[in-house]
Amino acid sequence: MIEIKSNDGYFRIGNYLDHRINDERHLSNIYNLPSMQRKKKEGVDETLPEDPFNDPNLEDITHPDAKGRGNHKFKDKRTGKELRFDEGDPQETGHEAHDHYHRPNPNSNGKKDYYFDNNGNPVPKGSDPSHLYRPEAVWWL
Repeated sequence: MIEIKSNDGYFRIGNYLDHRINDERHLSNIYNLPSMQRKKKEGVDETLPEDPFNDPNLEDITHPDAKGRGNHKFKDKRTGKELRFDEGDPQETGHEAHDHYHRPNPNSNGKKDYYFDNNGNPVPKGSDPSHLYRPEAVWWL
C-alpha cells in the first residue's frame, strides 16, 4: 500500500488502480514521487534459463491444462531436476504480474516445504522466497 499525503488527509493507492499501473516504480513516475523501487535480495538466481522454451537442456513436461493457465514444467535433461516457469499476467499484481520460476522440492511433505529458495532451502508454497527470478528481471522489486 502506498500513501500520498495531501492537504486534506491521506489518499491510499491500493494494489489496483488501472491495468496499466501494477508496480510502485510506475506509480512513482506518475505521481512524481521519489523512487520507491526496492531491491529483491532473495530469489535472484543467475543459473535460471533466459528462455526455458528454447533451452536445449530442458524438456517441456507440462500438462496441457497447465499450459493454458501459463504454468509450465520443465525437466533438466542433465540432472533430472524439475523447474516450473509461470508466465506473468499484466492484469495481476506482485509475483503473478511477472514471469518467474519455482524449483519444486522432490522430497516435499506438503505446502510448508513445497519449493526450494535460491539457496536450495525448502520454503512454503506461495512464499516470497519460492518465487525465483533471473537478475535482469528484478527491476520491479
